[in-house]
Amino acid sequence: MPSTFDTNEIGEHRKLCRNQSGGVLGVLASLCSISQAQRVLIDVYDVMEPRDRIKDDDRFFLSQMSVCFTCELARLAQHNGTCKAIATQHSNRMIKHVVTSLLDPDTMTMFPTCNLTSLSQYDSHNSRSKGSDALSKLQNHSLLTCQDPDQEAYKIKRVSGDYFDTVGPTYASKNVWSLCENVGQLLSGFDDKKYSLQMWAKIRTIGKEMINVCKKLQSDKDLLELLPQVSVERESLKRLIFFQELFAMLKRNRNEDLDLILSKEGGVLHLTSIAIIENLYYLSGIELELEEQRNIGCDDSDSRYQRAKALTFQKAYIELSSSLMVLMLRENMVWSNMKMCDLVRHQVIVSTFKGRLDIRSTIESEALNFDLCLRRTS
Repeated sequence: MPSTFDTNEIGEHRKLCRNQSGGVLGVLASLCSISQAQRVLIDVYDVMEPRDRIKDDDRFFLSQMSVCFTCELARLAQHNGTCKAIATQHSNRMIKHVVTSLLDPDTMTMFPTCNLTSLSQYDSHNSRSKGSDALSKLQNHSLLTCQDPDQEAYKIKRVSGDYFDTVGPTYASKNVWSLCENVGQLLSGFDDKKYSLQMWAKIRTIGKEMINVCKKLQSDKDLLELLPQVSVERESLKRLIFFQELFAMLKRNRNEDLDLILSKEGGVLHLTSIAIIENLYYLSGIELELEEQRNIGCDDSDSRYQRAKALTFQKAYIELSSSLMVLMLRENMVWSNMKMCDLVRHQVIVSTFKGRLDIRSTIESEALNFDLCLRRTS
């Protein structure tokens, strides 16, 4: 696979890498099932670790590759012992990618908004009409017979025009809930010999709880029936329910065991906060770009719709982020990194609650302290 580390050019090798990346990573995950390859592939994640001086956008693409590989490996781990052994040894990355994938705004924005009122406020009837058409096209009028956790997203790839098996938001939109369930299955049989037997039992309990939440989101329609089946607002609510259950479970267990596995990432709350802050920064950059486009005269109907859609999505993401930060602070959970807790409590949450994304300078000043990935383009 061509390297993304050593050039500033977006050449043909980069385009090829992106277009074929999903298939290549799927093959790599499949090779993990061969016992002879286990020794070679046990450190495959190192290939996707960012090196020094890498651009934040390239760093984010490597993260997307790692998520794709994790999805494929977690799926295969349900049926193959060798894949399960490798996945278990990388439990920290499995859990990390569940959190970051659920909070990825690019994945969520693949879903249409059902907040047509907001579209009207930004651009009257034009955007409302286009938003209504987009919402209607993606509804699944006949659900798949199998209990696919991601069945609500099965039309997205076709509508998006992404015909390659490419890592990124299209791939993630139709794999993110399967990843959650598969990682839950992996943790429910946790047997990593680096940890004590007592910890095995606690991690297995967490895995079973994750499975239960995923099943609840599929079966308990009363929670979600007021929202269209395929919509960003429904996806936001599902994520809020998932994290609410996760935080409540961790509070009961004092979240020490999962934090031990996630020690490299700073613990569950630290990891969640980092993801939210990075994504708020990214969205604030999009807001600035949209404003700049309007100032230079980009005011045709399609540009107005894209702006209305983006700002409506930002509103939904801000509401989700605010709710999650309140949950983390309200539950009085133990933060492994109190500096991050103070940043969230005193600087990030207030601006986010007010719907203000003008906190870029604050986030930029903290980037080195918390190793933030501040990507500036989509």
